[in-house]
Amino acid sequence: MGYIGRMIISRGKALAAVPQRVYGTLRGFHYIYQLHKHPECIYFVAPYGIGDTLMLAGLMREYKKLNHIGKICFVVKNSHRDLAAMFDAVDEVIADDKMVKYLKAFAVNMRKFVFANFRYGHFILEFGWPEPGLMMGVKGVSLLDVYKRAVLNLPLDTKVESPKLFMDKKEIEKFAEKYPADRRVAVLMPYAVTIENLDPAFWEKIAAELNRKGYAVYTNIIKDTEPVIPGTEGMILSLKELYCLASVNKWACVALRSGICDLLAFSEIRTVVIHDSQLAYDVWNIKNLELFNPNVTEVILDEDNDRTVREIVDGL
Repeated sequence: MGYIGRMIISRGKALAAVPQRVYGTLRGFHYIYQLHKHPECIYFVAPYGIGDTLMLAGLMREYKKLNHIGKICFVVKNSHRDLAAMFDAVDEVIADDKMVKYLKAFAVNMRKFVFANFRYGHFILEFGWPEPGLMMGVKGVSLLDVYKRAVLNLPLDTKVESPKLFMDKKEIEKFAEKYPADRRVAVLMPYAVTIENLDPAFWEKIAAELNRKGYAVYTNIIKDTEPVIPGTEGMILSLKELYCLASVNKWACVALRSGICDLLAFSEIRTVVIHDSQLAYDVWNIKNLELFNPNVTEVILDEDNDRTVREIVDGL
């Protein structure tokens, strides 16, 4: 083995010996250093879910105005690229999973949530609220309130901006053969990240009832490996495509409470949101958000599944 080979192995062993917390912090600092080369821009990392990225982006116009900021760049997960681009107040988007991971590590481990032209786009306890998770659902405090107060330090009466529909006519037309505008379409969204998924048999009952009512029913899936609910077809769309097509074609959506529900709440899409408990409803209900969609119905899962199914179908 040559000198270079021995050096590579030696360096690899040295890195392996570094605790992951330290390694993540150092990688994050590397990215911070790169951001500092562009002081004309403020960089926000959005390290959590769909709803979190939406709330952060929807408040950017007022944040820029209040703080006299000219340019904002969002650093987001690859899957959230579309979300940030839906808001005109976000001037630039960097979609990079590793960059998000290590900027988060730097901010949390070093407790550097505001550092030169870097901003951590999640709950910052230094802004004077208790642990935000404890505030959710207390006296009507919503996720949007927490972002205003515990992330951006904005007044609670700050208005949130809605995402724009940014698929042009040609982009929409390419889906016309698969999803004709004259069909009654219902999209089931049974998969969530932060809460336990429901029994597939429950969703199968919903699909059967919607089919009986004349809907073409689809299961929204991220990839081919996610099971499609029996009685439906699989639908793989980006967040941008789902939001725009559902808005333009007036689709109906039935969703287990997740970040996608926050996206739909910015629109007038007919939506039924399913909460798996009364506690989940108290904390995460859509009605507490200023962006409340008047066509949203929220239901709490009942021990009698048939009763819940009827409530869902009637809600559309």
